[in-house]
Amino acid sequence: MSALTIPRKRPEEVGIHPSSIKRYMDSLERQEIALHSLLVMRHGYLVYEGYGYPYTRETNHRMYSISKSFTSLAIGILASEGRISLDDHIVDYFRDKCPETIPKYLAHTTIRHMLMMSACHRDTTYRMVNDDDYTRTFFTVEPDHEPGTVFLYDTSASQTLGALVERLTGMEILDFLRTRFLDEIGFSKGAWAIKDPSGVSLGGSGFMCTPMDVLRVMVAITDPSFKYHDYVVEATSAQISNALSMVDTLSALRHGYGYYFWRGERNSFYMYGMGGQLAIHLPNEDMIVITTGWANEISGHMEPFIDGIMEMAASAVDHAIEDSGESLSTELDSTPYLRSEPIPERRIKGTFCFDENVTGIEEIEVLDTTIRVRAGGQNGVFDYQLNSTTFTHYPFLPELGCSLSSFYDRGVLCLYIQTTGEENGSILLNLSKKDDMLTVLSKVVIARKQPVLSGVVTGKRVRK
Repeated sequence: MSALTIPRKRPEEVGIHPSSIKRYMDSLERQEIALHSLLVMRHGYLVYEGYGYPYTRETNHRMYSISKSFTSLAIGILASEGRISLDDHIVDYFRDKCPETIPKYLAHTTIRHMLMMSACHRDTTYRMVNDDDYTRTFFTVEPDHEPGTVFLYDTSASQTLGALVERLTGMEILDFLRTRFLDEIGFSKGAWAIKDPSGVSLGGSGFMCTPMDVLRVMVAITDPSFKYHDYVVEATSAQISNALSMVDTLSALRHGYGYYFWRGERNSFYMYGMGGQLAIHLPNEDMIVITTGWANEISGHMEPFIDGIMEMAASAVDHAIEDSGESLSTELDSTPYLRSEPIPERRIKGTFCFDENVTGIEEIEVLDTTIRVRAGGQNGVFDYQLNSTTFTHYPFLPELGCSLSSFYDRGVLCLYIQTTGEENGSILLNLSKKDDMLTVLSKVVIARKQPVLSGVVTGKRVRK
């Protein structure tokens, strides 16, 4: 494959009315869903590219389970080159991590089973036990059932296949993929993968790259001239039923599963990562749509992302349409929940102490533009401006950036914090005062351990 270029046209030139793209963005904004990026391509032309501050074209975004699709491609390349077979038993490559007596279900598990999310475990094994070697847990946790029989989402399977790639090639997964095709297509040099505590790339959730990188990969693998196209056809076809599964109730996910690729409506397939990371190929409409975002605190958060894309595709036509004269903003709503509410005359102020509680919060001091929190023996300072969004670092995990939106709603001080970088997450804080008592409601949706935990607690004011 020659170097990949991404030419551009106006949406109307490829049969997409700009209003359909705007409706999609407006719909997510109405539902208070953070949209960090949106890329729309049709007939080989990029017709829309937008980002929400502080994200830009050059910002590496955590892609979560889109990483699994990259790992699938690496496995497929090894199989295409004859270095492995998909029907090899995984234990044959990791005897050093297996118990002395190998359980039969584990012994029966093949690489193909793992790619299909049809291995022998009911869940992600490294979340079940305390072991810094995530790969080893796949072999030491007792298996539950015969592999190849049911669809059960297991990120430790993809972690193990990523470890297999790194063991056989002596390279990190992304570096191996660079040697085979990523460098050819202009994949960014600054992309990288978060590692598990033992130093193995998180092949199921840890890839950090730009939305344009993901678009380039989708363009490459959907080209019939792609040198590993035969594997891609197999990997993106339905290999196992997921019509009724324990994974997700979202109807868009129930059209079958390939090798770390999902099948969808309108004959689509897609790479899917939690929170709003999507790369959807719609061959009937010759469209590719990429999104990044964060809405994991919302029940059914992925449904608006996917349904809106399907509606956009349904409105596309097979011919150029008249220039609408409509211009699309390239600035997306990356900070939901922001409102412009009247600021009450009596704002919450003072220092409040809390007895030992499930949230870990010990003390909160509320000032006009600052909230100081002591939790879990640590101190954190949140600077905020009412009815606006500020960008700073999350004080309890200072390596993470964050946005903080704040406003009053019927006397309640509401803060929405969204972390960025290696860990996308969100913290919703409500501070409600009655007399000298402050009740704090904290909802935390973030994977890493940190001192402010979810829950509700009431404390007493000790200083005004």
